[in-house]
Amino acid sequence: EQLSELEKFLHSQSTEGSQQGGGSFTLAREKALLKLANFQLPFAGAWAVKLVQAAVSSEAQESISVTLGKRVAIFSFDHAVAWDMDEIETAFFNPEPPKVRRLRHLLSALWQVGVADQRAFQLSLPGCDETLIWNGSSLSRLSTEPSSIKTRLVVTHAEAGKSLISEVMTGTKRNQEISEALKDYCFTCPVPLLVDSRRNS
Repeated sequence: EQLSELEKFLHSQSTEGSQQGGGSFTLAREKALLKLANFQLPFAGAWAVKLVQAAVSSEAQESISVTLGKRVAIFSFDHAVAWDMDEIETAFFNPEPPKVRRLRHLLSALWQVGVADQRAFQLSLPGCDETLIWNGSSLSRLSTEPSSIKTRLVVTHAEAGKSLISEVMTGTKRNQEISEALKDYCFTCPVPLLVDSRRNS
């Protein structure tokens, strides 16, 4: 399994021993993160359900695709309602849930995996020449070629900074949690939900 762009970025960070971009957090952001760190969804894999809800709320038309890899899970979906990178980044550090439903669902997922579980993620929006990367403790933007026509979220299975062996061992458990959550709670999804190219049922 090839390394994702997110994994390559994380490896380059650990090799260089310094954070690229992002800068230091303000005291207000640190306080917000402390509040968010206590955020917990009711069951393992619930964050994946929240992502499906975010896709449906943003009026996905074609399909929601989930790829469960050894080290990362990848979600991608189209949407009629546009997402805004600045809005997502700002809301990520605000512990008050946003009023916009699709953003509220997305942030519930990102807070769980990124802040509570300290897992890294990468969020890419269609037509955007920057991608948002959370390395387990800080948020930064990385310049990228706008290639996808769908929103794409890549999430590491293991806590950021863990060894490759740990990632693979954790991956089996995480994939099972995601699969079971989607099967149990998203069987009524109004658009096709594909898990590893197979229809969720």
